[in-house]
Amino acid sequence: MHNPELDAERINIWNKSLYGAIRNHFFKNLRLLAILTVFMWSLLSITLGSNHKRGELGYLLNIELVNLDDGNIGHGLTEAIMQMPRGHTSPTWREYVKKDGYGAVVINPGLSSRLNNALLTGAAYNASEAMTLVVQSAHYPLGQLMFVQFTTMEVAARTGAMFAVELLQQFKQSSDDEAKAKANPQALLNPIGFTVDNVASYAFDLAPVMSPLTLLFCFVGVMASMVFLKFGTYITYQKARQRDIFLGKVLALTILCLLYTFQGALAYVAYKGPEYNSAHKAHKVTPEFIALPSIFTVIPNLCSGIQVPELCPTFFKWFKGLPYYHGSMLSRYIMSGAHERIGMNLGVLFGLAVFSLILLFFSTMWQEHRISIGQVDSMGWQGAEEKKTIDLEQSVESVPTTIDNRHPRFESSQEPLRGRSMAQRALSDEYEITEVSMANAAGAAM
Repeated sequence: MHNPELDAERINIWNKSLYGAIRNHFFKNLRLLAILTVFMWSLLSITLGSNHKRGELGYLLNIELVNLDDGNIGHGLTEAIMQMPRGHTSPTWREYVKKDGYGAVVINPGLSSRLNNALLTGAAYNASEAMTLVVQSAHYPLGQLMFVQFTTMEVAARTGAMFAVELLQQFKQSSDDEAKAKANPQALLNPIGFTVDNVASYAFDLAPVMSPLTLLFCFVGVMASMVFLKFGTYITYQKARQRDIFLGKVLALTILCLLYTFQGALAYVAYKGPEYNSAHKAHKVTPEFIALPSIFTVIPNLCSGIQVPELCPTFFKWFKGLPYYHGSMLSRYIMSGAHERIGMNLGVLFGLAVFSLILLFFSTMWQEHRISIGQVDSMGWQGAEEKKTIDLEQSVESVPTTIDNRHPRFESSQEPLRGRSMAQRALSDEYEITEVSMANAAGAAM
């Protein structure tokens, strides 16, 4: 139930008198805001720019291509690789996997000659030199570990097995007994193997480095809301009408419920993965395994950094807007060179920081205006003058009720307190107590 008496000393939240003083402080604080913004982003530019420049000059490290295979396989691979343009916009196949690709299966040069030599003369043969699986765990770690690396290894293993079966059949059908006797059995039974080349490693041992970066990017993302709660809501609870406060609470709770529902769904996708088959149904998200606060805070941000947007439903691609996503992509590029989207990542983080600073500016102006008109003495806490006023009011209540209320000075002290600052109210209470004490002393003398 709404009680109108509780709003006796309060004003409407849309009262125009609350915004008059903002214009007087605008240019003064705008200059301070510009200085702080330039200072903060100068330091960030120096730090991030130096790391980015180091990764930008990585193309100077040349990779030599040596073709020792005189067969058709080596010639075709060499021609295909050499025809690819090289540069920042059109990298080579290895650079492509590092920057944008998920993986590649490369047939190494010299495979034909080494295998034929082992089968004809019995020379030593290393099957792992046949193919190279170019992978990287820095693009999206979850997708790389679950799908890309597993798929490339499975393709290489199945291809090697199929080739071994065909080679063994050809060996049995051969009529050259001398060649059969000289053949290397290891090359015959296991002709095709592979080695794994991780061009952009992003292992779990980077957790100590990622922890402070995580705190930084989370701070950038939540700074706007925290600043608003600190500077804006205190005055609202002090002076706004109870009805407006009630409606604001309902709206805020609704928004938080929607946000937590979305983040909880992201946490579910991050934990169970995008492949909804029977193998994943046995896994459950229990409070014993994941703390409930982590579901709404840590896991959604972690999901935005390790999950592959292409492997998620369309709706969940919106988590690319989370600040931690762009922060994790930025730090990933600095440390591994993968996922070169530094312009977009810095742009989104810069926009979030500018929005936070703008919100900080207007909320600070709101607070200064309330202080200047006497509606509040301090920011977020009860001021000394307000406490003094409460103590003086309690002292007045303890005075005997036999005072002549018709005293002109006493009547003048009962004027409404609306619009008066806390300091004026405190001085009025002191003056009132002085008059009451003098009246009591005069009565005792008579």
